[in-house]
This record gives sequence, structure tokens and C-alpha cells, in this order.
Amino acid sequence: MATGGGGLIRHSTEPSIDWWGFGSGVIAFLGAILLLAGYAWSRWILVTWLGFHAVLGFLHDAARGAVHGLLFVSLTYALLRPGTGAAFQNKGGLGRSQP
Repeated sequence: MATGGGGLIRHSTEPSIDWWGFGSGVIAFLGAILLLAGYAWSRWILVTWLGFHAVLGFLHDAARGAVHGLLFVSLTYALLRPGTGAAFQNKGGLGRSQP
């Protein structure tokens, strides 16, 4: 949430709004909110978002791409390894599917 919120603030306060950066912040922020709300599928939003950043990082320079790539691998492992789906299920109801 901090990364998405920070991106929203940074890109919306520039003299000319960077809409791609702003949209990226919105996706990161919503992905984090939905993950905390218990929607297990929101893990894929965050993995896709950081994968996109890794590709963009490599387009800028190799060092930036390597850092984003390392973050991508770490986040993907943390969110998608076997057994983590249950940890992100909301027990109360917001993200829980009803039978």
C-alpha cells in the first residue's frame, strides 16, 4: 500500500501529471487493499504489476532492471508458493465467496 500510495502522491503532484505512473500507483494500491481484504486473486494483480516494473526497469538500465527483477522473484515466491492461498483468505466475509 505504501508503494502504491507513494506513487499516487508523487505522480499526481508533478507539474504535468505522469498518467502512466499515476495508473501504476492506482494498480499497486488497489492490489494491496484487495489482498488485505482477503481476495486471494489479488496476488496476481501485484505479481503482474511488479513484473511490468521489472521489464520497464530493464529498459532503463541493467542495474534498475536487476533490482526490480529480484523484487519480482521475491514477491512472486512469497505470494504464490504452495500453501499461501489460505493465508490471504478473509475469514470474515469481504473477500470470501459464499456457497
